[in-house]
Amino acid sequence: MPGYEHTYKLRLSMTREELIAECRRRLEAGEDVETIIRYLRASDCSKIDSIAILKEACGIGLAKAKEIVHFSTTWADRKALDEKFHEDIVDALTSEKTRQQE
Repeated sequence: MPGYEHTYKLRLSMTREELIAECRRRLEAGEDVETIIRYLRASDCSKIDSIAILKEACGIGLAKAKEIVHFSTTWADRKALDEKFHEDIVDALTSEKTRQQE
């Protein structure tokens, strides 16, 4: 949506931009990426928010950020559920495509 400013407040009253800056500061101070991800989750960031913020804070691509967060210890409790959700979507799309070809 043109002109839409994507800003939101988290429990710690930080905007996305403030979280990115804080993560950069922590990385520069020597904190490892797992600690940063743990900080984001403790700040009430969703997994998707964590991916987006890590991407910007580390200056990495979206796929790499997604991989790091998905395989992190911090989000290990969600990994199996997220993978099942992904498989279900692929199965549903494959079934729909097969039905349309019949």
